[in-house]
Amino acid sequence: MLFRLILINLVFLFCIADILAIQRIQPNDLVYQGAFRLPQNTSLSSWDYSGYAMTYYPSGDLMGANDGYPGSLFAIGHDHQQMVSEISIPIPVISTVKNLESLNRANTLQDFQDITNGLFGELEIPRAGLAYLPAQGSQTSAKLHFAWGQHFQGGDATHGWSELNLSNPQPQGAWIFGNYANYVSNDYLFQVPSSWSDRYAPGMSLASGRYRDGDWSGHGPALFIYQPWQTDNAPPSGSIISNITPLLLYGTQEPGMIEITNQEGQEMEGFSRADEWSGGAWLTAGDKAAVIFIGTKAIGESWYGYSSGVAYPISGDPNEVIPSLPDWPHDDRGWWSADIRARILFYDTEDLAEVAAQRINTYEPQPYAYLDIDEYLYNPGFDYQRGKRYLLGATAFDRVNGLLYIMERLADEDRSLVHVWRLNAISDSCPMVNNDLRIHIACAEYSGNRISASLYASNPSGVSSGLNWKLMPLTLSTEENSKICMNIDRNLKLNFECMTYASNRYSFSLEYLPANSIDGEIYWSMDMNSLKIQEE
Repeated sequence: MLFRLILINLVFLFCIADILAIQRIQPNDLVYQGAFRLPQNTSLSSWDYSGYAMTYYPSGDLMGANDGYPGSLFAIGHDHQQMVSEISIPIPVISTVKNLESLNRANTLQDFQDITNGLFGELEIPRAGLAYLPAQGSQTSAKLHFAWGQHFQGGDATHGWSELNLSNPQPQGAWIFGNYANYVSNDYLFQVPSSWSDRYAPGMSLASGRYRDGDWSGHGPALFIYQPWQTDNAPPSGSIISNITPLLLYGTQEPGMIEITNQEGQEMEGFSRADEWSGGAWLTAGDKAAVIFIGTKAIGESWYGYSSGVAYPISGDPNEVIPSLPDWPHDDRGWWSADIRARILFYDTEDLAEVAAQRINTYEPQPYAYLDIDEYLYNPGFDYQRGKRYLLGATAFDRVNGLLYIMERLADEDRSLVHVWRLNAISDSCPMVNNDLRIHIACAEYSGNRISASLYASNPSGVSSGLNWKLMPLTLSTEENSKICMNIDRNLKLNFECMTYASNRYSFSLEYLPANSIDGEIYWSMDMNSLKIQEE
């Protein structure tokens, strides 16, 4: 009897683990789509040494091509000027030989401007975050929220917003981020999905945080959610944002201290003082979710000093010997490591909900998975001669289309590159149909070949009735890694056993329409008799 009880409990625990794994977005849910280049001809600033802040704007580039990559990106250019530009999103290209000339290039939609109107002045080793947020409360316009900081600071006002018209940004702020140290609050900035905040933290629509190498920001990435002002006329500069809830803090914020107090047992697993977490996003896909951090993970031995391996004393002992300054290019002092990886960390949003409810401590959640993406980079590893010690910059997420954008720094000569992943976890078993009725087929198998492609709602020439979809050839690619693959029969009929649209689940079939008779394009038409709504 005791053995049977133990067995039942083990089965229950394994089932719970399976359920949790289903709710979490997994690394293999991200499918690489390729990369694109940033614009060349700009004014006031450039894309050299760029990419430490970026956000997705769903209503951007409305006149752009219907190519599966809608919207636009706002991002910060050169580190020295810290100006913002809006760019289009071209179709990313996978180049197996890393040929930059084969990549498409984004266009400038709004040229570089200082959206703060000089609010922060010159910053030493700046850090910044950008987040688009629709109008809140009584606001009459969407805002481009921002946060700015630098390597050494304490108690500064750091957060604000501007309008989306970069030539007339009308900035407001800067505001003080509660009673928290600048070193944990003023870098990455991103939206919190209402599906989570309505349940666990009503009104908290933005997440803000920072990781600073060394010890001053704690021993892992910090993250807070907060409620921004809800009116167009926000409080004056220097006001305090007070509606804040911590979700991650690997250490203790002591009152009045400008740095975090570190204690044993309060660190992220695998923490290194030479780590660099420079971007974050709250991913959602159907009933799956994850909070991710992207950055440069230190591998092997780490030390404070010079890249040549020469350590610099930091104990405070006046009798320690100061080493001679190494020759260029190893004369840049800071935290270094034997090697580096471009890494994405995955956190369980239910763990963060437990922190928000104060049922567990801010240092208890740990990454449940990570993904190293060096194989996709165009310039991985250290590049001492060019001063490259960090691989990635910012990230941005298109929630509707499941597209993740990540900046690779110093990859296109001195400019950044933008890499793109598609999140194919909008339930593996029941993918989502977009609001514009676009259907992404993660995997379809025909005659032993596996492909992925996108279909767009479009009527053939001369056809005005029914629901029809057209294949976009530029989205067609081979697919080898998908777990679930649709079989296409000899008649090219597409049978969708489950698709999610407007929170409902449907099954339906698309009948192939012969291409030769319809303007040379490839179309399918819905068999209306096959359309059925599914019970949950």
